[in-house]
Amino acid sequence: MRLPNFLVIGAARSGTTTLHYSLGRHPEIFVSPIKETNFFLFDDGGELPSWVDEATRRRTPRTLQDYAALFEDAAEHHTAVGESSPSYLHGPVARRIKAQLPDVKLVAILRQPVEQALSFYATWHGGRTPAAEQIDEFVSALASGAPGPEGALPLATHGLYHRHLAPFFEHFERRQIKVTLLDDLERDNAAFFRDLFRFLGVDDGFRLDTVERYNGSGIARSATIHQLLSGGARLKGLARAVLPDAALRRLARLQHGVRSANLQRTSPLSPDLRRELTHRFYGEDIAALEKLIGRDLSVWTS
Repeated sequence: MRLPNFLVIGAARSGTTTLHYSLGRHPEIFVSPIKETNFFLFDDGGELPSWVDEATRRRTPRTLQDYAALFEDAAEHHTAVGESSPSYLHGPVARRIKAQLPDVKLVAILRQPVEQALSFYATWHGGRTPAAEQIDEFVSALASGAPGPEGALPLATHGLYHRHLAPFFEHFERRQIKVTLLDDLERDNAAFFRDLFRFLGVDDGFRLDTVERYNGSGIARSATIHQLLSGGARLKGLARAVLPDAALRRLARLQHGVRSANLQRTSPLSPDLRRELTHRFYGEDIAALEKLIGRDLSVWTS
């Protein structure tokens, strides 16, 4: 069996899909044909968390052999073999990953936590960012502590990155963990991937001609186009059943490209409100995260 030697563990709504498909374009990197295998979410009793939806449950590999089958097409020239499951960051999976993949490299990409929460909120409401007059509803949801759809984590909990990353630093050596920021990717994607390729042990001279943004949120220019392209879990399942992996990846890139072009990337949050919410809900966690990863995160708090 060939098992992955790197995992993208999250965070969700922070560029993991962009990361997954962009990494897969490097000639020395093989990524699983499906993103979010979620294999390590199974607990010791063989159960998945209650918030995992039924479609995900059906496609999640249950045995190590089924999991390894996702990587059977990796060739000898693929130095780095991996998969991306953002839910790993929130599940108690560090110990399970360590037991099966003790030498694995872990990649986390993090987003400003209030902006991440806003993106989650948009996803829960059809993928559309709330207008300025709806921000009070977003703030109420952030403060409520109530579970999200399908029993998902409360809105504010997703961005408590120190809480979620700490178990990985307890179980793995620091050299095995790479924590990056969406800010880095957006500021200089060439430098971002050069650094990441170096971490994964592949040729860091390889250049991506373009870096496409997947699963973004924003204000839809056309509500009809947005509705057609944002849902479709059933259609995706049918496509996986009849199309080869290469065709699926091309179709996904086309879908995300059209969807992204239809979105206006404007944030309804004023700088003052974003700063206030950041300190209110995430101030202590960000301070602890700075110490954990050894990085100044004032770009999030100022």
